[in-house]
Amino acid sequence: MQLKAVHPDAYAFTEPHRKFPDLTRLTIACHGIEGQQIEMNGSPVKPEELAATIRTWTAADRLHSVRLVACHSASLAPGGSRQRLEAADPGRLWSTAFGARLSAALPGVKVRSYAGEVTATCEHDLIWQTYRMMGPAFTADRLARNFMIIKDDPGEHYHSITFRDGVAIKQSYPIASNDGSDYAVL
Repeated sequence: MQLKAVHPDAYAFTEPHRKFPDLTRLTIACHGIEGQQIEMNGSPVKPEELAATIRTWTAADRLHSVRLVACHSASLAPGGSRQRLEAADPGRLWSTAFGARLSAALPGVKVRSYAGEVTATCEHDLIWQTYRMMGPAFTADRLARNFMIIKDDPGEHYHSITFRDGVAIKQSYPIASNDGSDYAVL
């Protein structure tokens, strides 16, 4: 695992993809603004700007996927309406979402983003304080051991949508099960 950025309101790290260890997965944890943009280091960031930053963090040809842990990053942009579903192209339904626009700016790279509010175990301000007090190596170790998306928070509702080349290719919804861990994949 390698830290790429740490800010008071966001952090990013790369790690080998669990299914494709020769390729990289980039995780970005930050605040999302209802389908429109994200915030990093106190500033709004558009998908094209984030794509340019990602290219400075990692080689695009080695990047398998981006996990964008930001609320509403798969929600429709304000004023964006769902296009009428056509049997030939249902994946374009979410094309105005931040995650879709980011994936269009990173051709061939999968971008998993979230509709609704999503929570991770490692809060931005805690990671920032750890980074400032203990340094990058300690912070990276703690993220590697502790980072995960909280999937059973009854106060939050979200589902993930994975995009590639600006098109939705997969959606996962939390569903009720005996142990609370199952997800439906559409």
